[in-house]
Amino acid sequence: MPGPAGTAGRLAEAMETLFPGSGTEWAPSLVDAARGVDLFAVEAYTYDRAVRYHLDYLTLRAHLDEFEAGRVVLTTCRERARRRSSTDGTVGGVTDWADRRKHAIEAHAAELRRRQAAESERAAAMLVEFAREARARGLPSVPLVARSHNGRHRYRTGLRGWYLRPDGGVAVDEDGRFYLLSVPTSLRALLTGARVEPSRPQLVLGEGGRDGERITLRAQLDSMLAGPSG
Repeated sequence: MPGPAGTAGRLAEAMETLFPGSGTEWAPSLVDAARGVDLFAVEAYTYDRAVRYHLDYLTLRAHLDEFEAGRVVLTTCRERARRRSSTDGTVGGVTDWADRRKHAIEAHAAELRRRQAAESERAAAMLVEFAREARARGLPSVPLVARSHNGRHRYRTGLRGWYLRPDGGVAVDEDGRFYLLSVPTSLRALLTGARVEPSRPQLVLGEGGRDGERITLRAQLDSMLAGPSG
């Protein structure tokens, strides 16, 4: 069995991210103190009655969503406050904010996926309309060529369409489907061609690149239909 010194050392290490928030009235500094810790201990001395130098449960509850701690533990919680707090989400004086934060992150991710899907649908409709208009105006399509990721090899794809960027990295085929024309290096593809699957289009081409590399899909399609300037 470890001696007192070894036990105390491990306990001190385990409590590096434990911050006691007892013995104080509400202050924004509590939020700063709780940020990033695994366990935040804070008092709920009364349920709703203000007591000098102490924090009541309802005040704490109003600010709970501001805490960015893994778990919040109520300390110095009187029996009446503990009973009443257990009816609105605090059980045994403990609220697990890690679960709430996880649910919030999942909800945010779901909303982001929903927005991305809606934007992709809008972009897909633009591309289909472009392909139809390009054919009607006699804008010539070209054989689409894929490039290896390292840029050293070119592969035929069997597709025809229009490149959307000068570097040939993205294109739309004659049916309005969107393609990313970058593929792994393949000896077989040099002989037989590369198989490229359609990708989900975006409303901005070159997203994440430098300012001069970014352009909205709408602006690029309109420019291509307008033809060379001058």
